[in-house]
Amino acid sequence: FDAQIPASYAQGLRHKPPLKGGFEAIRRRMLASPPSWLDLVRRICRLAPDVPLVVWRHEDYRTHAEEILAMLCGRPIGPLPQVEDPPETRTPSAEGVRAAEGLSDDLPAHERRSIVGEIYRETFEGRRFSPFTREETRELRAHYEADLAGIAALDGVTLLRFN
Repeated sequence: FDAQIPASYAQGLRHKPPLKGGFEAIRRRMLASPPSWLDLVRRICRLAPDVPLVVWRHEDYRTHAEEILAMLCGRPIGPLPQVEDPPETRTPSAEGVRAAEGLSDDLPAHERRSIVGEIYRETFEGRRFSPFTREETRELRAHYEADLAGIAALDGVTLLRFN
């Protein structure tokens, strides 16, 4: 969550003005009550108790997509084409996010997308938007690892591990 939520927030600024309090409000809520993949998986299991569930780590998909898809399809799928990440999906700089947060809330959606895209391109070389301290990152990652351990222990759930 320490990387995924800031990246998602930055991308969301392309489409809508920031939430009241900007990312700082999100950061405070996350640290007070970190999001839980374990809670989400438990909800899915409760809603579909007879459906076997396969879970993999988001960060594993980039390097193990072929294995994951083959497992889901029940057969080898052959080599996947190499597709470069579009520059628009990279996490922008902290300076770019601050500039995007400062735009008028009244901008039409198409103008917002264009202006934020330009801001991110112009400021991409700056310090990457990473709003958590090292200690906060360690705490969020420890929470994530505890969630993964809990998911692995659930009946009817397979947690794929590649390391």
